[in-house]
Amino acid sequence: MMILRFYWRCTCRQYSQQACEGGQLSRVGSQYVQCQRPQTDVAFGLYLQFFYGILIMRLLHTMLRVGDMDKSIAFYTEVLGMTLLRRKDYPDGKFTLAFVGYGDEAHNSVIELTQNWGVESYELGNGYGHIALEVEDVYKACEDIRARGGKITREPGPMMHGNSILAFVEDPDGYKIELLSPSRND
Repeated sequence: MMILRFYWRCTCRQYSQQACEGGQLSRVGSQYVQCQRPQTDVAFGLYLQFFYGILIMRLLHTMLRVGDMDKSIAFYTEVLGMTLLRRKDYPDGKFTLAFVGYGDEAHNSVIELTQNWGVESYELGNGYGHIALEVEDVYKACEDIRARGGKITREPGPMMHGNSILAFVEDPDGYKIELLSPSRND
């Protein structure tokens, strides 16, 4: 089982650290705004932050087009340990959406899987890089993923020209997923 870490970092700007710590109200001009601990985004490492008194909204999801919805859901849930949060067919639009993630959509970013009916594969192009997941132990995560039928495309080990321990896996549609250890400094 992969273990993900949560980061708590107060990112308030124009506020004192003490005001941030307890989720206290702070004054900005004539308005009071609540400076709260950030909601950590497990899959993508993003968080809520205040920027000059304006709440910057969080990343909700990343959409990936898939050729076989059942196969993709099985990969993300059975191989990577995510939860299927919801799935819905849209007959008028001829597509299906499914949302998977490591936590509910109210507090975490998730992955949206989109299957356009009648399309079995997509070209990834050269603009997509990868999704990164933090795991407690990259070597153990790769063993678990391989045992569940996942495809490892880069064996675990140190990053070239760096110290981070990483590996890459590939989903059924060819999307790359990087696994990183929590003690990275690159």
